[in-house]
Amino acid sequence: MQKLTRYALALVVISLFLIPQSTQATGLGLYLPSWGNGTSTISYDEGYEREIDIDHIGIGFVLDTKVASRGVFNYRLHLGFESAQYGELEDKFSRFALDNTFGFGIVQSKAVRLWLGPSIRLAYQTYSSESLNINSFGLGLAPVLGLNINLGSVVSICPEFGFRFMFLGGEEEYDSYYYSDFESFTSTERYFFVNLALIFRIGDVFDDFF
Repeated sequence: MQKLTRYALALVVISLFLIPQSTQATGLGLYLPSWGNGTSTISYDEGYEREIDIDHIGIGFVLDTKVASRGVFNYRLHLGFESAQYGELEDKFSRFALDNTFGFGIVQSKAVRLWLGPSIRLAYQTYSSESLNINSFGLGLAPVLGLNINLGSVVSICPEFGFRFMFLGGEEEYDSYYYSDFESFTSTERYFFVNLALIFRIGDVFDDFF
């Protein structure tokens, strides 16, 4: 539990530096859905490790500071819930994620904005069954390519594509009538993901004139 507490405190401190204090957001909306697929390598304190497949699907809230207007830099915040499948486990993990994405415009026009930049993820996930409980905290980094497609002066459709490297630390507790065990672990994940966001812009339009 002490190790989990240290991870949690570290994530809180990091998030205070990553989340901008500015209130100049110009786009609000939802991303539905978010897909991901890849592998996870799990290392246990007892000295063994295993590699398993992972898949997830999720929904969430999105905020963006520059969807259609001119300018090189944009900040995008994702706050979401994901359902993750790990290997042979029948039930799925519940994952809560905060993604901080820093985009730099490559192509800008009235119809589209193409951008590229890094994304930093803070996450907590949990799994529970009759005999098994797993909790972990994670920190991830991903290069992301995004496209904002502007439909008129208010609505934009925004797909994103990326590849995330994720580190998690947690604890696994097994407790049944015949046997009980407690173990700490770390894991590294590598997976492709796609997000599709629907964003409503507030006074955010492409200015044809400087």
